Amino acid sequence: MSRPDNNAIREFMTKKIELWNTGKRPELAALYKAFAPNAMTFEYVGGPVLDGYIALEDMWEKFGNEIEMEVVDTLINGNEVACYIKNHRRSQPGVYTTTVEIYQIGDGTLHERYFYTVPE
Repeated sequence: MSRPDNNAIREFMTKKIELWNTGKRPELAALYKAFAPNAMTFEYVGGPVLDGYIALEDMWEKFGNEIEMEVVDTLINGNEVACYIKNHRRSQPGVYTTTVEIYQIGDGTLHERYFYTVPE
């Protein structure tokens, strides 16, 4: 398996957001496993690298019913993707936080890094 082309990457990114926003947890996990069958890691910048499948479940438990994501921009350069995302709180219309997400794509692998506002 080689690196997916830009169309496949964009399709993954679009589908990931759609599944998250529509509450399709099993389908989201399956999408990730199909896209990164060899390994997946997540990293909240400043923290340790986490097993991606465990981190995805944890993220869903904490935010799955609360956050709806809006992609502002997606940039694909070679094997890396950068997304600027607004995370809207369903319980507080009009309130959102932002993240910048960096995706490094390898041969059946995916490493996601999340930049987010850290309270001081």
